[in-house]
Parts: sequence; C-alpha cells; structure tokens
Amino acid sequence: MNDEELWEHLKLKKPVSIAIKTRQNESFLVVAASNMEICFLNETAGFILGLCDESHTVENISDELMEQYDVSRDELTDDLVKVIRYMQWKRIIKLC
Repeated sequence: MNDEELWEHLKLKKPVSIAIKTRQNESFLVVAASNMEICFLNETAGFILGLCDESHTVENISDELMEQYDVSRDELTDDLVKVIRYMQWKRIIKLC
C-alpha cells in the first residue's frame, strides 16, 4: 500500500485512546499503554493523543495540526500517519 492509499484508508477513521494512564513530565507526556508499556510522547504527539476521543477523524486531526504548524499538507499527513501507526503499534490508541 503506497502513502496515498494508506492516507485514504486512514483519514476517515476515528482514533480512540486506550491508554491506561497519562502524566505530563516537563515537555513529555508519559503514557501507560494498554499492554502496560510506558511510552514518552513529545508535545505534538501528546496533542494528537488528546484529540483521539472518537469524535475526531484522522483528517480532522490533520486539519487541527495545519492550523498550528507551518508545513505542507503532504509533510504533515506523512508525519501524522507515522504517529498514528506508532501509537497503534504501542497500543495507545485504536481506530474505529
């Protein structure tokens, strides 16, 4: 699956946090994943996790990020897909 196909597959999905616990630690968000693994998320990934509430689609999250960052849409969506997939792999979120 190429990047464009992956984006088309993900953009309407609604990510939901399944993290057990989160705690702010200076500039990092410490997350206890559902598999009891501890993950450290930077400010941007923490912001994304905050939007993983089943009311935002991945595309909505992309729009929110575009308002905050001065990057191209392509660069932003590539990075967002990587963060979403990382958080899925670490069992911090699930997609509905």
